[in-house]
Amino acid sequence: MNLPPELYGLIAEALRASDKASLRTKTKKDWSTENRDLLSLLLVSKTWYNETIPVLWSEIFLEEKQNDDPTEHQLTKVRNLLARSSSSYATYFKHLFVDYNPLFEREPATAALSSTLEEILSLSTHLQTLRLSCDTHWAPSLVDHLSSLHFPSLKILHLAVVRSGEETQRLLGKFLVRHSGLEEVALQIPGPFPWEDLRDANPLPNLITFSGSLAQLKLLSTSQHLKSIRCSRSMFTLVSRLAFIHELSLLSNPFLNVTHLNIMGFCISLDADTLRALAQSFPSVETIDGLGVTGAFIKFMDTKVETMARCLPKLQKATMYESSRFGESVIDGGLLPTPTDSAVDGAFIRLRRLFPRIISATNTKSEYSTAYRIRRVQTIYLFEKGGTEPFIERMQLCPRSRRDTGSWL
Repeated sequence: MNLPPELYGLIAEALRASDKASLRTKTKKDWSTENRDLLSLLLVSKTWYNETIPVLWSEIFLEEKQNDDPTEHQLTKVRNLLARSSSSYATYFKHLFVDYNPLFEREPATAALSSTLEEILSLSTHLQTLRLSCDTHWAPSLVDHLSSLHFPSLKILHLAVVRSGEETQRLLGKFLVRHSGLEEVALQIPGPFPWEDLRDANPLPNLITFSGSLAQLKLLSTSQHLKSIRCSRSMFTLVSRLAFIHELSLLSNPFLNVTHLNIMGFCISLDADTLRALAQSFPSVETIDGLGVTGAFIKFMDTKVETMARCLPKLQKATMYESSRFGESVIDGGLLPTPTDSAVDGAFIRLRRLFPRIISATNTKSEYSTAYRIRRVQTIYLFEKGGTEPFIERMQLCPRSRRDTGSWL
C-alpha cells in the first residue's frame, strides 16, 4: 500500500518527542531510543529515507561519557556533516543538547575539541532549542564564542554554567539581550551579578516561561507574555522571610500575567507580610508551590484573614512544605517547635477564607528521625464549590531513606 509522502513524514515526526515538556527533560538515552526507531525507518525504502532524514537530524545530543574525555571523533563528524554545502543537515537541525560538564576536576579541553564545539554552534543557524551545560574551566572560550552568535529562530534556552565569574555572566547577559524571540529561559548560573543593569535594554520581551534565581529575574523590564516563573534561591541570598520579601521588592513589579509560581529553596512562611509582597509582584497567580508550613503560618490563619482575601483573588491551588527533625523545625535560620498535625489541619481548612477560589491545597511533611531515615507524609485538602470544610486525604510517600531520595531533597 502506498501512502502520501507527507504521511511518511508525520509518522517519523511522531517518533521524535519534540513538545516543550520533552525538550526540557529529554536525556541522551531517550534521544538514542528515538534515533534507533528512526534509523529503522530509513532502511525501509527511498521514500521513507527522504521523509525520515529531516526528523533524524532535527536533534543532536552531545554529551560527555561519564569520566572519559568527550569523543573528538563524534564532534568532528557532526561538524563536517553540518558544514557540507551539498547537504541540508544544517537546515534540518533545530534542537541542540550539549552536556559537557565534568563531574570531577580535570584539565581543560584541547584547543581542537573546543574549537570544533564552537564551530558546531556557529553552523546551527536554524536552532529553536539550545540546552547547554558546561564548565568554564573545561571550555573557557565557549561562553565568549556563544555570546557572539545570534540564532534568529531560538525559542527555548536552558543554560547551566559551572564556575561562572562576573565576565561570564556579562557575556551570557549579552546573549540574552540579543535573543528577543526567546519564549522559555532556564538559568543555572551561580555567582553575584547585577542582572538589573540589563533592564534598560528590555531583554526577553516575548518570554512566557522563566526559571532561575530571583536575582536573575531582576533583568526583566516587561512581563506582557510571562505566565510561569520557577524561582530558586541564590546561594548568596539569605534564607529568611525578610530577605525573600526584599528580593521581591526589587523586581520590575507587577508581573500581571503570571499565573504559575514555583518558589524553590526558600520555604518561606505564609503570613500577612509575605502575602502582601506576593500580591504586589504576582497579583494574578493561580497556582503557587513552595511556601512553608510554620507556626507563623498557623498563627496568621487564626486571624481575620478574610480581610486580605483581595490579595490573591485568583489563587486556586497551593502546594506547601513542612520539615521536622526530632520535633523541631528550622524557620528563618532558627529552631522552633514543629506544629501539631491538628493545628496544621485547622490552618489549611481556613484557607478558603483567605483564598475564596481555592480548589486544592497540599502539604508535604518531611520528618527526619535519624541521619538516614525520612518519613514523608502528603496531605491533600480538596475544597468543593460552595462547601466550607475540605475533604482531607493523607498518604505516605517514598522514599523512606535518605540514600534513596533522588532529587527532591
